[in-house]
Amino acid sequence: GNQTGSQGNQTGSQGNQTGSQGNQTGSQGNQTGSQGDGHSVMLPILSCRASVRRDAIVFTCTARGGSAEATAFRARLYRGRRLVGNRAARLRGRSVRFSLGLGHRRRAGSYTVRLTVDAGGRVAMMTRRVRVR
Repeated sequence: GNQTGSQGNQTGSQGNQTGSQGNQTGSQGNQTGSQGDGHSVMLPILSCRASVRRDAIVFTCTARGGSAEATAFRARLYRGRRLVGNRAARLRGRSVRFSLGLGHRRRAGSYTVRLTVDAGGRVAMMTRRVRVR
């Protein structure tokens, strides 16, 4: 219900690759928790940057705000509909870093990175496009 609506807001804020994180603040407000013990879980607000290396796309995210819950991240790298890379990590301090390998069949073109954030059972998704030359 609310989660799908907030994902739409996050995806819409991804129009440009550089400074597109400001619009996510409003979508985070929709994500109030409904846990069994009655407390609400807030997801952190993310600021992510992608850089293309020789054989990998390195994705660095910094988080601010959010509840003091264990936060897990998963980054999936797609070329078209084909899954090329898949990595998972936990938030340590305020930052998380993924290295998504392009594999031995590295090709120039546009790749999609789908980042999933899970904090205390609350899940949100963010999609970015990265150009490899």
